[in-house]
Amino acid sequence: MIAAISEDPMSFKGKVVVIRGEGPKGGPGMPEMLTPTSAIMGAGLGKECALLTDGRFSGGSHRYVVRHIFPEAQVSSFSFF
Repeated sequence: MIAAISEDPMSFKGKVVVIRGEGPKGGPGMPEMLTPTSAIMGAGLGKECALLTDGRFSGGSHRYVVRHIFPEAQVSSFSFF
C-alpha cells in the first residue's frame, strides 16, 4: 500500500483502504498504524481516502479513520485485560 500510494496517489482518491490482521490476536502486539496513516496524509489524501483497520492508532490520527475494529469483540471469552 505504501509503495502504491507513492507511485500513484490519485488512484487512492475516493477509496477505502482496509488493513486486516493487526489486532490483538492477529498482529504481534497490536502494532501502531502510523505508517499507513502518514502515507495517506503525506500524499494529500486526508479528505479523499478512508482507512479501516483492526490495528492501533495514537490519539493524533484524524480525518476518515476507523480504528480498533476487531473480530475478537464478538468472542465472549475474549478479555481486554
